Amino acid sequence: MSTATVDTQFERRGVEHRPGLARLTAVELRKMTDTRAGFWLLAGVVALTAVAVVLLLIVGDEADKTFENVLALAVQPAAMLLPIVGILLVSRSGRSAPR
Repeated sequence: MSTATVDTQFERRGVEHRPGLARLTAVELRKMTDTRAGFWLLAGVVALTAVAVVLLLIVGDEADKTFENVLALAVQPAAMLLPIVGILLVSRSGRSAPR
């Protein structure tokens, strides 16, 4: 078994240039929304949050319609599902599967 090495443009110039934090963050955010699972999970979080808040405002008692209660309810779907998006983000490579 042998190991292949890749001669990158950074090594050829003799100067180490790495992408900045802003670029790496943009790449990860794009990867999070470009995959089907990530996109639909994020869309599901938004939809569940909207449905929960609307239901509270329509069906809830007047005492429950405070800003604090609405905000606490709106955070619940995101608190449960966004960690799954994070797991998908670190477990998927940047390459897409062939279609």
